[in-house]
Amino acid sequence: MEYSVPYILLICFYGILALWYHTTNDATRRGSIVLLCAVVFLTFFGFRGFCFFDWNAYYPGFQSITEDLHMAVFVEKWYEPGFTALMVICKQIYDNYQFFVFVCCLIDTVLLTRFLSKYVSNVPFGFIIFLCMGGLGLTTDLLRNAIAILIFMNAIQYIETRRPIPYFTACLVAISFHLSALIYLPLYFILHRNWTRWGFASIFLIGNIILILHIPILKSIISLFASFIDPTTQQYIDEYTSLLPAASFQISIGFLERLFTFGLIFIYYNKLKEVQRGHILLNSMSLFFFMLLLLSEFRTVSIRMSMLFAFAYAPIWIDLIKCFSKPRNRILYVVIISLYCFIKMYSSTNSIIYHYDNALLGADSFNTRKAIYQRNYDEK
Repeated sequence: MEYSVPYILLICFYGILALWYHTTNDATRRGSIVLLCAVVFLTFFGFRGFCFFDWNAYYPGFQSITEDLHMAVFVEKWYEPGFTALMVICKQIYDNYQFFVFVCCLIDTVLLTRFLSKYVSNVPFGFIIFLCMGGLGLTTDLLRNAIAILIFMNAIQYIETRRPIPYFTACLVAISFHLSALIYLPLYFILHRNWTRWGFASIFLIGNIILILHIPILKSIISLFASFIDPTTQQYIDEYTSLLPAASFQISIGFLERLFTFGLIFIYYNKLKEVQRGHILLNSMSLFFFMLLLLSEFRTVSIRMSMLFAFAYAPIWIDLIKCFSKPRNRILYVVIISLYCFIKMYSSTNSIIYHYDNALLGADSFNTRKAIYQRNYDEK
């Protein structure tokens, strides 16, 4: 429990701000609340110490990378070019890993606040849902993915207004931070279309059948295509995919949440389209379920790919509040969502590897946290 306390306090603070935001209609006051949300987010995550996992890779990379921009981007090719350039520029300005983390978090904060301000009716509540539904790990661990996904989130407006040049430009920038953003390129042509309620249901139901029965659809497709290329390649792919852990089915709180979310979206599908004045966010949620469930034979792949669309949770969960006609049902729904977020945050951070410290108050050194990491994870 002790390791989860800072994160639980964070979402509780956002909960207070969400209540304040809901009870005031003054635009200036609401603007101040949004600014406070952003400042708290930046302070909490921008000055974090060596929490979570991926600092193991990024800290040595930052320490070793050259300050020669051309050499780092075009010759050594440490990471994708956009992220490499950002790392080198930060190192040129101030050769300190904490400064680099702060700059990454500043970019995340600006993009996230901009997205939530545009697409959710209660920004502090949006911060809570974002953090609890994948955003915490995204912000702290997946530095490259986070910037790429947040860039796409802010490019959605160009799909709505049918502006291809700024959309594809934003996608190219996102790809320069992480190659997984390649998947966003074709979405300009399909994400705005009117997908039906039954199409959404089909994705969810077929995906769960694949998950429960462990049907190896993806592996079969990959092996089939590989067999046309080279038998050696097929053997290599078969050996590699056999090492990837599969998602096991169990009646977990996550499964019940997905069932709960699916049920509400299915019931209020047309109402949600009216509230959101479009199809993009609902279609994004369909893609989330598609990636999570239909790729479930490879657990890591399904989690990473579904994360590309997990941003849809915040606007959809909040817009569902407007779909209930009775105030009592709205309150009950908000209580259920809030309790789930509390449980999710607790279960996601209740380990020594998530022990939070802050550079402003004195954080453990890299060597100290590395020793803790090795004792708890390298031996397993």
